[in-house]
Amino acid sequence: MDSVLTGKKIRALRHSAGLTLEQLATALKIKKNMLSYYELGKSAISADLLSKIADYFDVSLDFLTERPYVFNESQLDSPCKCCIYSKITTDDFSDNDNNQLLHTITLPEYLMGKGNFFGLKITDDSLNMKNIPKGAVVIAREQDIASMGSVVIYIYKDGPAKYGIYSFTNENVIISPCSQNSGYKPEIFKIDDADFKIIGKVTWVLGPVA
Repeated sequence: MDSVLTGKKIRALRHSAGLTLEQLATALKIKKNMLSYYELGKSAISADLLSKIADYFDVSLDFLTERPYVFNESQLDSPCKCCIYSKITTDDFSDNDNNQLLHTITLPEYLMGKGNFFGLKITDDSLNMKNIPKGAVVIAREQDIASMGSVVIYIYKDGPAKYGIYSFTNENVIISPCSQNSGYKPEIFKIDDADFKIIGKVTWVLGPVA
């Protein structure tokens, strides 16, 4: 991996998103000076952080590292298993006793991309202005980071998973509804609150299911 080239791509993505060094560093939960070193190619980026950056900007690791993507026809037949839940109370998806499993479906990997996915049935109309009605199922990629304006699924303390539009400041995380119903209010959490966890970023929406 060419650290200088990767750093230039990260900087270009950050500029395209209109983010300052401090804002992106806050989102990635790293120090501002470390992000600056990465963008200048002065420090090697760990695989874990590189994956977080790819998730944040919705780009592939191949794009960031300049590795050529090779399509294999076998991918057309590669299924992506996805469990759909009516309620999620833990981010441990291997323990279905704590989550209320509705269905298990398979989706084509060549459309979904790499990663682990899960679904959650929407139980209210807090996202109807995003064309996500009550009863629809959102399919989310398991990840703990998201970009501004993304629809995320999150857990706070021991409560059930919720969903909303994600944004943040230097001090707070803000989860906003996107609904014609004015009764919904944003939720605000301290950015360093360990009880707040993003567990997935919504990538697909399926129609209402029984």
